[in-house]
Amino acid sequence: MNAATHVLLLTGYATTVATCAPRLLSWSNLPRRSPALALALWHMSIGSAGFAIGLAALKLVSAARYLPIGRDEPHDHGNSPTETLVGVLIGLLILAFASTRLVLAARRLTRARRSTRERHLELLSVLGRHDPDLDATVVPSVTAAAYCVAGTRQVVITDRAVRLLEPRQISAVLAHERAHLAGRHHLIVGWAGLLVAAFPGIAVLQRLREATSHLVELLADDTARRLVDGSSLATAIVVLGRDTPNGSLAATGGQTLDRVERLLDPPPERWSPAVAAVSALPPFLVGTPLLLATLPTNAFF
Repeated sequence: MNAATHVLLLTGYATTVATCAPRLLSWSNLPRRSPALALALWHMSIGSAGFAIGLAALKLVSAARYLPIGRDEPHDHGNSPTETLVGVLIGLLILAFASTRLVLAARRLTRARRSTRERHLELLSVLGRHDPDLDATVVPSVTAAAYCVAGTRQVVITDRAVRLLEPRQISAVLAHERAHLAGRHHLIVGWAGLLVAAFPGIAVLQRLREATSHLVELLADDTARRLVDGSSLATAIVVLGRDTPNGSLAATGGQTLDRVERLLDPPPERWSPAVAAVSALPPFLVGTPLLLATLPTNAFF
């Protein structure tokens, strides 16, 4: 099996996983029952597809050892020297393009987010006041809202939200936001955003970002539900959503209607056999690209 066969197998695998995995995860009940596992599978599926493409590019580059450089006769590996050289150049181009796009996007987003966070913290230091009873920063606003500042330990709630929500609902909302900070959810959301910024034309990465944003909301909901109760958080989400300028529930983050229904009717804690079976997929997603890249030359012949 020459490099071209390895490349076809790896790209075929990457295309299949990137196409089928998001559809299966979207259609299944897994996100509702186990958002942590669904989040891991989303990112491992896309990561596995990207890993396979990277290995395919490396396979093309590794064929450079067959070029007739420093030897009297070319090595016969099934491709002409011209075809081999073209493959090497294509592999180098793929690796250079992908790495350059990721580095440039990471620098741009890091600078923008740092600048935005610093300006926001400056405004909070001027407009906000720390409420020791809530252990949160209260800011004046005509809109009821609560959020956390990514990369800090700061939770913010508006004074209108404090007036509209009952004490138990406030506790649930703040527990939700603290769960985001404790889980460092901004990192996984930021990684999905980085992939979209680096490769904006790839639709599956857009779906990855949307799914990540929704699933981290479910994770934070689960934490808050264990500390307070689901009905208090669900009611708070509805109240905050109704108070937004456009009256949209989605303004509170994630697929809010789904979140409210899940909080009011939580899934069973015990895993089903199907969920247990799905949990065995991560080793497959990690190992398959490596297996395809290292198949011996006589694997099919």
